[in-house]
Amino acid sequence: MGSIRNSRRAFLAATGCLAATAGCTGWILGSKPSFDELAADAPVSVDWAHEEVEPNEESVESRSMKNTAVQFQPRRVGDTIVFGTGERVVAVDPDDGSVRWRYVDEGFLTSRPVRHDGSLIVGGDRLTALSERTGDVVWTVELDTDSSGRPRETGGIGATTDSLFVGYQLPRGGDSLAEPGLVRVDADDREIVDRYDELQTVQAPPATDDEFAVAVDGNVNYATSRKAPPSVTAYDSGGHLYWRYEFEHPHTRIGPVLTSSRVFAASHGHGFDGGSVVAIDRESGDVEWRAERDIGPSTRTALSLTDDLVTFLDGENHLVALERDTGDEVWTVDLAYYDVHDERHGSHRTVQTPVVDGDRGYCTVLGALFAIDLAAGEVEWAYADEETPFAGRPLADDERLFVPSGTSFFALSV
Repeated sequence: MGSIRNSRRAFLAATGCLAATAGCTGWILGSKPSFDELAADAPVSVDWAHEEVEPNEESVESRSMKNTAVQFQPRRVGDTIVFGTGERVVAVDPDDGSVRWRYVDEGFLTSRPVRHDGSLIVGGDRLTALSERTGDVVWTVELDTDSSGRPRETGGIGATTDSLFVGYQLPRGGDSLAEPGLVRVDADDREIVDRYDELQTVQAPPATDDEFAVAVDGNVNYATSRKAPPSVTAYDSGGHLYWRYEFEHPHTRIGPVLTSSRVFAASHGHGFDGGSVVAIDRESGDVEWRAERDIGPSTRTALSLTDDLVTFLDGENHLVALERDTGDEVWTVDLAYYDVHDERHGSHRTVQTPVVDGDRGYCTVLGALFAIDLAAGEVEWAYADEETPFAGRPLADDERLFVPSGTSFFALSV
């Protein structure tokens, strides 16, 4: 088990400020508080922090992008909290951080664990099902290989009743562009049964429920040599194409959100130029509304929903709220573009979509944690650990927040 650190308050000084854009509900331009002021009022204490060792050098060296701080959103599984790093999945006791079980992969994990039929499905260069109770390997499925014989890597996994939809990440080479970007694995037979050529690279988890799966496709690096325009595509549980909507902008890494009546999805343009959020009727595939918004390539994960709002972080660290039924902008909060940590890790520079807990949203931006009043469009407080940047989406669970970082996993009382 990693070391457990007692509660510490680490409110860091930083230049910069937070504000709402002019003309929107929220803070008035010119009266915005500093990070210091927000941090001084943060009702936060650290219950425990679990430290994980660095990924093994062999797995890191095998990848062209040596990101040693890959983090997946934590999730509650029974009486444990499960989180992932670049090579392992760890289940801990939510009360004290003690390890219930730990799985270490032989390669490198690239997809957040997905629950299905008593197992946690994780992806990397293959699919692996872990027992939720013990972390033991239940089964594995070998994935497709690229033109050089190396396994394709997963970019996201979604589970329906009968199927696992597995997105492949960016192809390794130009000759891989003809290969499918999405496959369907039969959950009973545990083998690939369908490959979908209409998608090229899927880097965000598909949105799924028992009977429906929606995947988004697109990436800037291959925008000039695509088989088809980037899209959001819906399938039934058996893998049959339901409908397809083609984006006007060249790529996306933002996961869709599926409700009982709609699909919400987003795309973005080159650099910070262009982008849109769309609401699509789930059954017909008709677009109900589309909101144009510049969304930069650093934005990842999924949109977030409340009963009234669609929220997301754009590529310039603006937290944006749109009216859920119309797409009209309700407010925008500017999370100033600065680091509260001197070290610049690529993983914590990635903009993370807020996690919604009632009328409050929590998000990590540039290493710090922000709590946002979603009804008012205001930041309530900010918090940063003095030693390590936060990186990844938190989990709001009862009165605790579970927040990953590059090397640690925090339980915060709020």
